[in-house]
Amino acid sequence: MARKSILEMNAAGVWELLVQKAEKKGRTRAEVEEVMEWLTGYTPEQLREQLERGVDYGTLFREAPEINPRSRNVTGSICGVRLEEIEDPLTHAIRCLDKLVDELAKGRPMEKVLRVGEPGTVEEYLAAQEERIRPYLEAVRDAIRQAIPQAREILSWGMPTYRRKGNVIHFAAAKNHVGLFPGDEAVAFFAPRLTGYRASKGTIQIPYRDPMPLDLIRDIALWSWERDGG
Repeated sequence: MARKSILEMNAAGVWELLVQKAEKKGRTRAEVEEVMEWLTGYTPEQLREQLERGVDYGTLFREAPEINPRSRNVTGSICGVRLEEIEDPLTHAIRCLDKLVDELAKGRPMEKVLRVGEPGTVEEYLAAQEERIRPYLEAVRDAIRQAIPQAREILSWGMPTYRRKGNVIHFAAAKNHVGLFPGDEAVAFFAPRLTGYRASKGTIQIPYRDPMPLDLIRDIALWSWERDGG
């Protein structure tokens, strides 16, 4: 007999396994329900109704009221797979719940599990920065998006990130500079054009000053995008 995929499994059975995993480590069913509500929008009552209907696990997630867009900011590995590399929304949501319950079972505080206080979008990330540096960050963002408009923009590792098959390029605010993170190969390739900038271990530090090297940033982003597509 062919083995069932997790999508075909009875949702109530899978749910009880998740609850048991948390309870064995001293957490509660109510906490797992709180995680589920944050991720899917199901209230405990709505969740109970679905489980009592006997739906399969795939249906439980397909019929979720609303998958939290902040779930795309949950990073790390679960079951040997990195969350940020999962493109399919259904699979991502399922594995995200696994990851959140795993964090809960390992004793992480609930506010950390639910990413309380963390920006959920790039817009929120930018809005949280000092007013004096925000225009420089917005200029870097615009340059990257102009160079690789097909990229998926997310927050990963707490900073704006642009993805194709994997992470193509990141940027982040520092006190006196924008940190650009295209990876070691890009830094090596563009070394002749990086005179005057600190660069090491896949990172380029671009001071907050006018004019910003937007052509250089666009070229690095495009080069990194093309390398990721190979």
